Amino acid sequence: MRSTLALSAFVAILALAGCENGESARTLSTGGTSKASGGSTGATGGSVVNGGATSSGGTSKGGSTSQGGTSAQSSSASGGASTSAGTTNSGGATASGGSFGSGGAAGSGGTAQSGGTSRSGGSAASGGTTTSSGGRTGSSAGGAGGISNSGGSQSAGGSGPDAGADGPSGGRSGTGGRATGGSATGGTVQGGAAGTAAGGAGGSTSSGTTGGTINDGCLDDLAKGLSISEIAVFQAGKISVMKNGTAAQPTTAQGAKIVQGKDALFRVYVTVDSGFQSRALSARLMLNGQSAGYSAKTTISASTTELTAANSFNIPVPGSAITDNLDYQVEIVECATGSGTDHSPLFPSSGVASLATLKTGPEKLTVVPVTSGGTTPTLDQTFSDALKSYIDSMYPTSGAQVTLNSTPITGCTITASTAMSSSAWSSCLDSVMARRRSDKPANDVYYVGVVQPTSSLNSYCGSGCIMGISPVASLTASSSRVSLIVGYSGYAPSTAAHEIGHAHGLEHSPGCDADQPDPKFPYVTNGKAYIGWVGWDKQQTSTKFYDPAKYTDIMAYCSPQWISDYVYRELADRIVALNGAFIISGPARTWRIVIEGPSGLWWGTPVTDPIPAEGEPVAARVLDASGNTIVQITGYRTPTSIGTAFYMVPDPQPGWFAIAIGEGELAY
Repeated sequence: MRSTLALSAFVAILALAGCENGESARTLSTGGTSKASGGSTGATGGSVVNGGATSSGGTSKGGSTSQGGTSAQSSSASGGASTSAGTTNSGGATASGGSFGSGGAAGSGGTAQSGGTSRSGGSAASGGTTTSSGGRTGSSAGGAGGISNSGGSQSAGGSGPDAGADGPSGGRSGTGGRATGGSATGGTVQGGAAGTAAGGAGGSTSSGTTGGTINDGCLDDLAKGLSISEIAVFQAGKISVMKNGTAAQPTTAQGAKIVQGKDALFRVYVTVDSGFQSRALSARLMLNGQSAGYSAKTTISASTTELTAANSFNIPVPGSAITDNLDYQVEIVECATGSGTDHSPLFPSSGVASLATLKTGPEKLTVVPVTSGGTTPTLDQTFSDALKSYIDSMYPTSGAQVTLNSTPITGCTITASTAMSSSAWSSCLDSVMARRRSDKPANDVYYVGVVQPTSSLNSYCGSGCIMGISPVASLTASSSRVSLIVGYSGYAPSTAAHEIGHAHGLEHSPGCDADQPDPKFPYVTNGKAYIGWVGWDKQQTSTKFYDPAKYTDIMAYCSPQWISDYVYRELADRIVALNGAFIISGPARTWRIVIEGPSGLWWGTPVTDPIPAEGEPVAARVLDASGNTIVQITGYRTPTSIGTAFYMVPDPQPGWFAIAIGEGELAY
């Protein structure tokens, strides 16, 4: 949670002025360290919100959430995912075009379908099979040769709204590319111009085609004067798959893997020779038995540096191409005459390299408005798209499936005056849990309640506030797959990402007074949890990489933020375990719910439809009217992200007067 108390969630006390994107259950406050109404246990820390002036200046404890956080911006109409990313059909217009992530023009247009086209040892579309080793073309029979399918001018796809991204190259395909048929070059496609899409940093453009043909306007001659030093796949962060000519296991030190169905960026690193002639080159990526091709054309003037997009080839690939049994080949070719030593920038030098991938599945979210303070937030497609775009970009999933439920949850008491009350937030979370139990969704569906007690964040959070709360749910706790967040634009997606992480069972990552941090988190420097890998956010309008020495983890309270490979793998493990599975433990029964907060114990919404026990077993005592212990029983505890907790306890039996559990007693 993000809030102010020493509560266990993204609780953070933050002054509104200078705060960044809020996390879940974090607290914002002004005027020094506040102790939250509703009685907090003391922790400061948590995430901060961005913007808004503080009414009374005070030091902000806990840090703000970061960057990775500007969620609503730069999402695409469908949440940022592109289904084909510029895939061309037969000889002309793109099938779907469109940019993925954002920025860049769609489609590459004008692929030669017939006419002796061959590359990397592939077979010409209509004219014979190449024979030379090393994947280069040999003497192929010309076959049909001639003009390929007449091509036509590229009209579908259009240009993306933002210049600067490594988007697919649009423009015209000329006549579809004249094939030389059965020439010694094996049917080189001359193609049309590479289009007019402005490339990302370094001026790159990229394109994608099907059928193993790439139309980038370049030659088939391998580039001279440079070598491929590394190849990496980015989906949320860097997974190196080749280094110094040797294939690497596609996993990070903490076990993050390439996820099937998730949009990716293949990055090709280069090392140039002394005296290298700066010029435009193209990197070509062939996937899946050369059935799909993508390319990035950019000006190379120096060797690649890790955190700068320039002088590397950054090739966007749609999630639809990231499949099981993935294989690839990369080559760098000249776009005009070049000079220098021939290092054969082709990997592998023959055949293809295989990449293991992980099937996780979708992240299923149902978003529900919550009425509180007389206000019900409007949850529209814009809200849904912003949330989907953020989760798509950060989480190890094939895509977020966001469903809007228009029937509001009522009875909550979160207002500007109770903005710091862990009791008000915990009781409202109980209502979200009750809604999920009542709706009986599939086991792997997460509910997100959205509350917006006032018209603006400033009016709600002027004296400090909690931004969200979740149970820290166990694998078997289906009714605890819920979160509650504020719905203010600019803060909701990053807060949701943090809180939904708790609902996946994640603890806080260390840093900036985050309560009860995960002791196993591997990248801690000066008390702060860092991301541990080079980060990448596909929502960006231009390619940028996040420094692992500067960006902190999404489950901490510091800023700037992105996701670590440790948390990424933890989320992947939970998503894999839940998707398509029905997990049950123990006999089903009805239950009473006890909520524990700084002010004591109170009853929550009873569980009237039988379900198994959820949470950690804890000892409890049943008392008679005189306070004497009648019997020892077992309750089940689920903590929340702000330091409160929920207990499942049996329904009362005759003679049961009260129950003693946790830190208090509560009459039946």
